Amino acid sequence: MAAGTNLSGGLRLFYVVVGAALMAWGFYGTSGGWLRTVLAIVGAIILLSGLIAFCPIRKMLGLDGENQKR
Repeated sequence: MAAGTNLSGGLRLFYVVVGAALMAWGFYGTSGGWLRTVLAIVGAIILLSGLIAFCPIRKMLGLDGENQKR
């Protein structure tokens, strides 16, 4: 069973921009260490969520949009 989308267009764009910004900050904005790795991983997860239009955390919290008016 395929997962449905739970991110609208504007929120999806927000996820993509924030994910890319966190990855860029991790790769270029920090001097190294564990913060660089954490920012890159978190940014990649957020970016991937925006690209596939599904966020499992929003689904777990009940913010999946199935009960909301479109």
